[in-house]
Amino acid sequence: MADRHDSRLVSDVEERGRLFRGDIDLGPVDYRMQTWQDVIITEAGGVREELLGIEDRRIYLAKAFIESGTLTLQLANGERMQGFLNGRRFVPGNA
Repeated sequence: MADRHDSRLVSDVEERGRLFRGDIDLGPVDYRMQTWQDVIITEAGGVREELLGIEDRRIYLAKAFIESGTLTLQLANGERMQGFLNGRRFVPGNA
């Protein structure tokens, strides 16, 4: 039996949202959100099985902001998430 781990891109969208620091609207922001799915592939006796693992959302802003501390990104669908910037990548607080 051989186990192999893989990561697959399942969604890749570019949209426009808004960036906030507390109650202050920093303005519109274009972003790219990728959703990756971890997959564990097992093979035994000629039978291949794929087990789905954790999904990971990665969000990249189209331009860099010189901001620090906790920010809120409002996605195009209205969902809001708190996080911080690491270069152009928005890292949700629960990541």
